[in-house]
Amino acid sequence: MQDIPEQFQLLTNDESDETPNWVADAGSDSWRPQGLTAGLADTGARSCESYHRFMPQLRDLVPQGLPLPELLPPLRPADRASEPGIKPLTVLRHDDKVIVPTFSMGDPDVGGGRGPTLNAYDANSPEAKLYRENLESIVKLTVDRVAEDGKTKTSSGSGFFVTENGQIATANHVVEGADRIVVTAANGRKYDARVKVSHPGSESAVIELTNAAPNEKFRPIPLANSAVGLNSSDTLTVLGHPGGVDEVVMSRGKFISRDKYISTEFRNHPDINPHTMFIHANTRVQGGNSGSPLLDSQGRAVGLTNFKHGNNEGAFVGIDDVRSLVTDPKLGQLSDLRSYFVPSSIQLDSDAAWKGYATFLAGANLVNAHVQQNRKVPFLAAGSRTLGTGATFGIAVANLPFDGMKFKEAWQNGTTAEKANAGINLGGDVLMGAGSIVAMASRRYPVVGASVATVGAVARFGNSLFGDRRYH
Repeated sequence: MQDIPEQFQLLTNDESDETPNWVADAGSDSWRPQGLTAGLADTGARSCESYHRFMPQLRDLVPQGLPLPELLPPLRPADRASEPGIKPLTVLRHDDKVIVPTFSMGDPDVGGGRGPTLNAYDANSPEAKLYRENLESIVKLTVDRVAEDGKTKTSSGSGFFVTENGQIATANHVVEGADRIVVTAANGRKYDARVKVSHPGSESAVIELTNAAPNEKFRPIPLANSAVGLNSSDTLTVLGHPGGVDEVVMSRGKFISRDKYISTEFRNHPDINPHTMFIHANTRVQGGNSGSPLLDSQGRAVGLTNFKHGNNEGAFVGIDDVRSLVTDPKLGQLSDLRSYFVPSSIQLDSDAAWKGYATFLAGANLVNAHVQQNRKVPFLAAGSRTLGTGATFGIAVANLPFDGMKFKEAWQNGTTAEKANAGINLGGDVLMGAGSIVAMASRRYPVVGASVATVGAVARFGNSLFGDRRYH
């Protein structure tokens, strides 16, 4: 299924076209807001619902006879903490341990009354630090849709702040077709939101709050520069709301691979570009995790949670697509930053096979043109050349309208790489067609015509192997 311009659209115009006042970026300290940071100050407060919900687990976790963990407030007071529904961000601590809701491979699904497992980490451990520093950046999404039977159905997902002014990244399928979106921040405050920009082809979207207070700031998660460069030694972490639970739950695992979207491997989404690259990691995810950030060891978002494998491992679109939606939808890249000149992967599929066949025909025609020009086996060469040029010309003519339409779409909505690659396809069609005509009609320049057709075919074939094919 190919992307069309209507699938890459700004769904709201009012107050949506402004450049965000700040975009989370790797290596920058400018993102720190005037808000709150979950900390480890001592207190005896025990009013959090999570504390009582997890009381049985806490009794198992803490050695018998020792006091139960304390509820710890943030280092700074929460903004407007006295308003109804607002509570200070807290973490559980016992002695020098931070207790974190976790989700691991082999754990049963959470939700419906079943909570996540509680694990204790050293207060200064990477796990505890990652959880505390990103807790207030994670949000829970509650989405209402009117079904075909006229009834309103509610689903849940996750998201994370990507700008200080309240823009949130999430998976496209979480908010697609939403009639109402409610965002619940980690401190319990609820906001209404609307879709700002959506790209079904990369299964990513950005929503914006509609009722945030003037000058209210949020804590965005820094975005990595790219999803390229991940390897099997990298530990990756998901923070989200699996099963729609209220707690921010941590799931950690290792990078496995980066592969193109395979509709038979996940629940089929026909609007997804089949060449979009997804990160696979053995982090435990389930429904409700969609839209969660995938974080590297430095706390940067490298991906966005979209799907799960049959064994509950996660599949994540690369952060490049999300970054492009936050900044400018026309400036993005596919998630592995493929380019025609510096490919990161070879894409072997039916498209490449078809264009490879066209290249073989054009190359054979060039050989035959040389043979005929040298008057060696002229009858055999002439018949073979006619067949080869005719087939090459037919392929070019058949693809020209389609590739012309795709070039127009890329020119209107595409990135520089997408425009270049769509242009290569269209230019290849023109060269193949024009060269084939010259090769068939000219007795003086059959080699020149066949050479031009071969150049066009080789360009299209190379593009199918290495190119950024969002608009192919």
